Amino acid sequence: MAKVKDPKRVAIGAKSRRKGSRFERKVANDFEKWLGIQCRRTPMSGAYGEEWNLGGDLMFDRPIPWYVELKRREGWRLETFFAPTGPGKMAYQWATKAEGEALKAGKVPMVIFSKNYTVPFIMIPERHIVGDLGIGVSWFTKYMLINGWLITTFSEFKRVVSPESVVDMDSTVLVGDQS
Repeated sequence: MAKVKDPKRVAIGAKSRRKGSRFERKVANDFEKWLGIQCRRTPMSGAYGEEWNLGGDLMFDRPIPWYVELKRREGWRLETFFAPTGPGKMAYQWATKAEGEALKAGKVPMVIFSKNYTVPFIMIPERHIVGDLGIGVSWFTKYMLINGWLITTFSEFKRVVSPESVVDMDSTVLVGDQS
């Protein structure tokens, strides 16, 4: 006997996917404005041209050093980030997944995350900020360092990191992609 799907659950899933897609488009647009390069969501089907450089959930028309994971989820709080249990465990899982995927791609992991009524935040290894970008963590006015990850708002990150330093970066010599 075929299992009947609960229409409420199907509607909730579709709403959640639309919310995630909107977030991906917004972040892609933010990257375009900030870096002055083209950026798109990575299609699930894999139907993209070879001229695009894959970087996780986003793809770019030029190489950039990051493997970008995008998360639009409820249930996390900055106060409990990277906690071994509870809602903070979610951030640890995001970081671990991004590190693994970035390592395979030869890139630096970057997680951009948000939830309702908050600005997007970014998690990126501190070693990349200091070693590859040559930026002192103290250049950020709003940030947290947890387990080797810099966490700040995406707008603060874009304020501190110059587009030129990213677009011109030689991604074959990255400190940040080492585990």
